[in-house]
Amino acid sequence: MQQAIVIATTPSTNPFLQNLLYSINGYDKYPIIILSDYNYELGKIKFMVEHIDFDEFLLLHDTCEIKDTSLFDIVFKLMSGKSVSLSTSPSPCGSYLGKYRREVLEKMTIPKISSKLETVDQEEIFNRSYPDEWHYLKPTLKNSNIFVNKFGKDVMVLENKYLIKYKSTWTRSQIKPS
Repeated sequence: MQQAIVIATTPSTNPFLQNLLYSINGYDKYPIIILSDYNYELGKIKFMVEHIDFDEFLLLHDTCEIKDTSLFDIVFKLMSGKSVSLSTSPSPCGSYLGKYRREVLEKMTIPKISSKLETVDQEEIFNRSYPDEWHYLKPTLKNSNIFVNKFGKDVMVLENKYLIKYKSTWTRSQIKPS
């Protein structure tokens, strides 16, 4: 089974990407694919299905930081053949953080996203319509009341023993109209 770690990033979030890469410096057990563009998470998921032939991939944001790389063996070995949600805020696979399976994604229409509002809306719609049972990394990431300034941005901290997610949008009111 071919498995990979996919990092979703944009050219404008390079400090976050460098922070994530530093947190996994030297890790090479699974391929790490960095997708940098402005096509939001679903664009990156669609790219993986259409252009890269992996059976399973773990989608991480550049705004994550890995605390314990055993996360990858849990997701890829212990939960092999299963779709895995890392976050439950605001729904299963919140922030699109999770392991997706090609055979499931190939059964779906992956929408083209053109705005931050659309990607936030689809975060729940797409992941709730994903035709496979979600299995959950425990403990899952959840919204918190912890906020920090990271690389000049105020972010919410979602954290468990495996990773930290620095969330820059936690309410719809933060989304600027496009």
